[in-house]
Amino acid sequence: MRLNNLLKTTLGLLGVTTLVACSAAGSCLPGSNSNPTGNAVLTLTAPNLYPAGVATQVPLMINNSSDYVATGLTYSVPSESNYTNGNITITSASQSNCATIPAHGSCQIMASIAASPISHPGSFTTVATPQTSTSVVGKLTSETKALFSKAATSATLSLTANIGLVDLPVNTESGINALTPYYPSMVMANESGATTVIVSIAVSSTNAGAAFNTIQLVDSSGNLLSNAQLLTGNSGSGATDLAKPAVVSYLVSIPAGVSQFSFKLQTLENGTVVATGSNVNTINVGSVNSRC
Repeated sequence: MRLNNLLKTTLGLLGVTTLVACSAAGSCLPGSNSNPTGNAVLTLTAPNLYPAGVATQVPLMINNSSDYVATGLTYSVPSESNYTNGNITITSASQSNCATIPAHGSCQIMASIAASPISHPGSFTTVATPQTSTSVVGKLTSETKALFSKAATSATLSLTANIGLVDLPVNTESGINALTPYYPSMVMANESGATTVIVSIAVSSTNAGAAFNTIQLVDSSGNLLSNAQLLTGNSGSGATDLAKPAVVSYLVSIPAGVSQFSFKLQTLENGTVVATGSNVNTINVGSVNSRC
């Protein structure tokens, strides 16, 4: 089958990307399948936006939804796709910990933005590549959401996700309004289960007011969302207080069949609620109508 018959792409909005790829880079788990090799279905989820000019670590998640182990994975930020002026690399721990993704497993990748040179608004691309001579393209599907690129040959398949860096807004407000959330307004639904997105919250004002050391996502009634997993940020009881330009990121799993997901922001100090936002942040989930 020709390569162009094996590709399907779907665009969403504003940069955050989940790509699903199948390649023969996997090996079979004992007892999971009689075939010794098969398609390892990999999904790469990244934030759509992150603050520029900040020394920080940007989280990405790679997930393997197949019955096969994905092996020999490497990760990079190619210099030719880095338009931020910053020194951005994948951490050595990520390279080591995420080289192998077990069947139905996931791993958190960290892209480290150095303090110098200072990054400016722009974008960079993170690439996940299975390094194996037997890897062939089986399928490439964009589940969601927006600006992305793909690199595939008859020998290898690379998952790529674009991440935009933006200036923090001018903000002199206090309380919950000292926070700026970054999330995609529209995503495409995962056809085979929950849809994952990364929501990031930056402290964008120096006048935050009452101290808080936790930022969390809640529903319209102020109840903690159980489907939001903390990825990065010094957030939680006992942590130091959060101040500009701190960033906290969550991996949010939107259940299958949900067409609209909403959340509010809430701050706490050592477990005691400080403030709950009045703004409702909404992510629309579109359906995928075409198939490979």
